[in-house]
Amino acid sequence: MSVYCTQSEPTERVYIDPRFNKEYLSYSFSTKYNSMFYPFAELFLDKSIKAGKVLKIVPLCIADLLTPQALAFWLCDDGQYVKRGGITLCTDNFSMSEILLLKSILEGKYNLQCTIHNKNPEKGYYRIYISGKSLPILRELVGELIHPSMAYKLGK
Repeated sequence: MSVYCTQSEPTERVYIDPRFNKEYLSYSFSTKYNSMFYPFAELFLDKSIKAGKVLKIVPLCIADLLTPQALAFWLCDDGQYVKRGGITLCTDNFSMSEILLLKSILEGKYNLQCTIHNKNPEKGYYRIYISGKSLPILRELVGELIHPSMAYKLGK
């Protein structure tokens, strides 16, 4: 990883989530500027800057890119196991058409039962919920690709 990361050590940070008054530990590091990442930026970032931010987008070729390994990374980064037995994938800042595209790929390519949940009606944040009935399929698909420290994301 030293080829892609700066020389500095990862930074440890403790923060409290005010919603739940729960303390969390996180680590961060910086990557080097490298032109080899340009193709990913071209695919996943909107070139127009809105409200001072570059927006993430879902490319139309996402079906080809959403491999079991990519799904495992997505789950570890933006997924959460929920008490009712399913998994939520955070898609808060994507458009509804992008979320529908992702949902259709999860259903068609991987046979996962998915619904869309409105996380925040005021802000229009929607998330993909993978039914608990699909967990055996999902675990078979990505279980070996997920680091043991992240197995809780699959309800293990």
